Amino acid sequence: MHVFLLEKNFLYVIIIMNRNQKENGMLNSDFIISKSLANYIHHRRLEVGVSSTDLAEISNMSKSDWESFEKNGGAIPLKSKDIILDLLFLERFPKEKECDFIDKLFEEAKENKLWPEKIYQTMGLTPALSFIAGCEILSDDINNDLEELSKLPKESHLGQLDTSLLLSLLPQQFITKYDYEFVYKLSKVLAQYTSRNKVGSSYTAHNVIEEICLYLIAKESILYFESLDENSHLQLKELLDYNDEWPFDIFDDMDSYTFLYTDIYIEEDSPYHFKNWFVPQFYL
Repeated sequence: MHVFLLEKNFLYVIIIMNRNQKENGMLNSDFIISKSLANYIHHRRLEVGVSSTDLAEISNMSKSDWESFEKNGGAIPLKSKDIILDLLFLERFPKEKECDFIDKLFEEAKENKLWPEKIYQTMGLTPALSFIAGCEILSDDINNDLEELSKLPKESHLGQLDTSLLLSLLPQQFITKYDYEFVYKLSKVLAQYTSRNKVGSSYTAHNVIEEICLYLIAKESILYFESLDENSHLQLKELLDYNDEWPFDIFDDMDSYTFLYTDIYIEEDSPYHFKNWFVPQFYL
């Protein structure tokens, strides 16, 4: 969910209206924002794609003052409150305990070796948390299936296991292709993704299996967010807006989902046929 979905003219009109209100003396009342709420606004701004320049203009601040505000909190014109909520796609600002909980998630996530700084800076906190949790859960599922497949004859596939969480997430047309070698290759694709944060590489997918892997990461993370939701007794779905769709922003399309996770039958000459999954095709 990015603000480029909004009309540019909408932001322009808001900024001009705000300037006029200031000139007419209509912005005298302030709304106090705590440090933890300001931090949340920063996370949310990154997630929806609103620039610090736009929010600074709306709040009658310089860009540097706004960036300081996001770190420390402070006051914004009361008239700006509802405009900022609209631009952040929020119905309300979170309560202090909700902000503190999200702050704790952020601080803990930054200490995780899987922390994806590039995803955070371009997409916000929720996709970054999703990446970490999804990688950890997917890695466990892959390792469990590798262990079970190693006990079976060489040609065995995931469909022959008593249970396989991984199989339930993979495109169903190619079940018989998911043998030990495939699952092992998938583990290496996952390992490449988890190492990209260390070298500062982008998360761009260059082939179908990388798109599938990133989608599986997002899909697996839903269990993590639902568990947080249940155990925290907070409305995290509303505040973090978690889903499994953020990889499509990286792909710039939903083709992998459309071809592999709907009722479309994949012909052999399709780039999304199993035989082409490991062939470099995108952003070469």
